[in-house]
Amino acid sequence: KGRVERMNRTLQDRLVKELRLAGIDDMEAGNRFLPGFIEHYNARFAIVPARPDDLHRPLNLAPDRLRDVLCKREQRYVGSQLTF
Repeated sequence: KGRVERMNRTLQDRLVKELRLAGIDDMEAGNRFLPGFIEHYNARFAIVPARPDDLHRPLNLAPDRLRDVLCKREQRYVGSQLTF
């Protein structure tokens, strides 16, 4: 969640300011500006992986079983005052 919120803050704060500083006020100019912004942003904040190899593994599980694996289930009872 932290990375997503940080990226949203970047887009809502830094990118908007950079667009304003560059005098960009239309979508076409903004789209031309973005590749350079992304390159600069990645050069500044990207992290090189500790290991270069891909450690992802195939999921040997039927798709309908995935629902059971990725959830936490609790049995609860509703009391007479509509409380758990």
